[in-house]
Amino acid sequence: ENIISKEDKHAPLSDSQIAENLSSNGIKVARRTVAKYRDKLAIPPSKNRKIRWNNGYKEVPIRRLYYG
Repeated sequence: ENIISKEDKHAPLSDSQIAENLSSNGIKVARRTVAKYRDKLAIPPSKNRKIRWNNGYKEVPIRRLYYG
């Protein structure tokens, strides 16, 4: 949650980027493990966390609930 809360909302981190980030901090996990726990914490995938701009107006991402 800490990594995702600090990420750039215009270019959110993918599961593999989060796994690499954790790996560089000494926590070795696979991308699938990151995805599993992201789902359990009800955090949407990176494409659904991205904030887009449409003709100068901010489009807020739709929050979907994931049940795992």
